[in-house]
Amino acid sequence: MNEQEFYRAMTARYSALSGFVPDEASDIALRFHALAGELADFSARLDEAARQSDPLTAKGEALDALAALRGISRRPAAHAAGELTFTRAPGTAGEVPIPAGTACAAPDGRVYLTTDAGSIPAGETSATLAARAALAGRGGNAAAGSVTLPRRLAAGVAAVENGAPFAGGTDAEGDDSLRRRLLAAWARPANGVNGESYRAAAEAWPGIGSAAVCAGERPGSLTVYAAADGAPAVPEAVLAGLSEALGGMRAPCDTVTVESAEAVAAGVSIEIEAPAECFSEVREALLGRVRETLDRMPVGAGLPVARLCALAMDREEVTNCRVLLPAADLAAGPAQVLRAGELSVTRMGG
Repeated sequence: MNEQEFYRAMTARYSALSGFVPDEASDIALRFHALAGELADFSARLDEAARQSDPLTAKGEALDALAALRGISRRPAAHAAGELTFTRAPGTAGEVPIPAGTACAAPDGRVYLTTDAGSIPAGETSATLAARAALAGRGGNAAAGSVTLPRRLAAGVAAVENGAPFAGGTDAEGDDSLRRRLLAAWARPANGVNGESYRAAAEAWPGIGSAAVCAGERPGSLTVYAAADGAPAVPEAVLAGLSEALGGMRAPCDTVTVESAEAVAAGVSIEIEAPAECFSEVREALLGRVRETLDRMPVGAGLPVARLCALAMDREEVTNCRVLLPAADLAAGPAQVLRAGELSVTRMGG
């Protein structure tokens, strides 16, 4: 109830008991207004407390607290990892040392640091060292050949470049993903070391967005299929770390294999009816929402066409829509994960 509803309820009750309606300028009315405001504020606080105590509606720190009751914590942001190749400067000889923490950058200002010390050996023209993004998050992922600007060249180094992409950078886990894991933990509790405990451990691993566990042909043989949000495959370094962690917790007779789930590119084409003057803005926003939805799909989960319609109709500027592609609900196998393929949004009649 809001303030006016509380006030009307109090004046109605007062009138029923006293036989007259208090004047708006009277002391009684002023007291009712003051009390109604306090009651409305208290009512709003109770509503918020109820929302924050329910895992279906809790957000932020309240959701973290509920997840902690099940031993689940929010996944932190992960650094993108890759390699940097340093080229020897002409006219130099001997070994060229490259210290750990050597900073290089992309043209847009993203910084990458070598994680270990290394050197260009005598007689060699270049050396490749492991590196990672200075800041954790998806923004650290970079295409091959995009990190070319040394912040401060080591003596004897002429140039730097990443021959392969920097990958594996993920943002801190959002509320929707954490809520999904929490609800899954309640629906399918881990009982000792079973398939659910492997899945829960995999989904808590940095760089992993979702996971599924499939039984192998032999008893005790399990395969954990993992996926990274926003990426077609999980980086090998992340898979290796997860495999080692799961190997340490496995039951004595279990054989646990960790693999990257097969990414299935989902093509989506949607027609919308929207005013011409704002169509470009609506189109870009809808493309972004569809891409984000697909790139965060869990392993084995499908996407109904109705959800694509809902994404389009969520925009108040859109008055109608038609999903041209896919022709039917998108499905993924137990070892597959949907990811954004070719996406398009066009205007009806345009």
